[in-house]
Amino acid sequence: MAPAYDASSSYGSKYVNYLAFGLDGQARVDRIGPRNWLAHARGCGVDEARTLDVVRGVVDRMPDAVSQAIAACAERDENRLQEDVDRPARAIQDGVAKRCREFNLDI
Repeated sequence: MAPAYDASSSYGSKYVNYLAFGLDGQARVDRIGPRNWLAHARGCGVDEARTLDVVRGVVDRMPDAVSQAIAACAERDENRLQEDVDRPARAIQDGVAKRCREFNLDI
């Protein structure tokens, strides 16, 4: 599951385009898709359909999870300046939503 997590959490870091560790030989975030997950599952000898179901479930839930986390932080953290958080938070939201769309198109 690390590449799915890394792909969403890498926005705003030096790994925004490339992961430190790839999947199925692919380190570019925008090129890791269902085919890579299926090849990885095959190579590990695990059920391909189940693997893709689990990964797709995480990918599909990620945009809402990021939005909820941003909202929760805004409600609970009185020690930060809103403008210092808004720009990077929007970049993360946009990046996660874009990656989710790309993942679901790459079948």
